[in-house]
Amino acid sequence: ETAAQGLNLVTRKYTAAGTVAWTQTLSGAANLDDQGLAITVDATGNVVVLGYETLANGTTNMLVAKLAGSNGTLVWSYSYDGGLGGNDYGFGIAANAAGDLLVTGQVENNAAQGYNALVAKLAGINGTVVWADFANGLANADDGGNAITLDAAGNILAAGFVRNSTTDDIWLRKYTDNLDR
Repeated sequence: ETAAQGLNLVTRKYTAAGTVAWTQTLSGAANLDDQGLAITVDATGNVVVLGYETLANGTTNMLVAKLAGSNGTLVWSYSYDGGLGGNDYGFGIAANAAGDLLVTGQVENNAAQGYNALVAKLAGINGTVVWADFANGLANADDGGNAITLDAAGNILAAGFVRNSTTDDIWLRKYTDNLDR
């Protein structure tokens, strides 16, 4: 935590010997609480961190930040709003062989449904959304994506939970790189 900034997103790279190679501290535009919740490395060695930033109005956006693997310099950052100006969080991230990013999390994108699980493909060059898919359980309550990975064929596998009645159920989904399920 930094004075007048709340929590900051801190990323640190270590050498094979365990010494610090570099540290990068990021704070959202509002200088409020920001957290990193997942991390991956792309095919060229860049580090990509996923989490959230708190906005001036007190809501949160999912935050993705790409850092140069060699020295931690910020390459780009992208703040994702689910569409309602509510709270949006990123919990899982993976990078494909082409350098694009796959993320999952929890977003408010439909006022009648609470949070929905998000699975999205982001362009590795700048973090913009290539495609996004949402999962909503039958109860129209809070749902979320927690983890994401790629299989050997490059298919995207996402896991999380959906509320179908009064309890949460496990949610699993498989996608191709072009959003086919």
